[in-house]
Amino acid sequence: MHGIHIWRGLIYIAGMDTVFDDLSQALREPRQDAWRSVRAFALDFAAKLFLGLAVGLGVGFGMALAG
Repeated sequence: MHGIHIWRGLIYIAGMDTVFDDLSQALREPRQDAWRSVRAFALDFAAKLFLGLAVGLGVGFGMALAG
């Protein structure tokens, strides 16, 4: 096991080098996948489609009520 461990109230350090390796690995930039831009485009398109539908229905109901 790596890092700091607690065992029956006693704390011991198992290899300080592994602790610093874990920290440096955690601080690295996360990997970016190829689908990230596709998901962003699809989400943006869906939001615009939903907003357009909501505005269109609102105008339609307003015109129907106005007679």
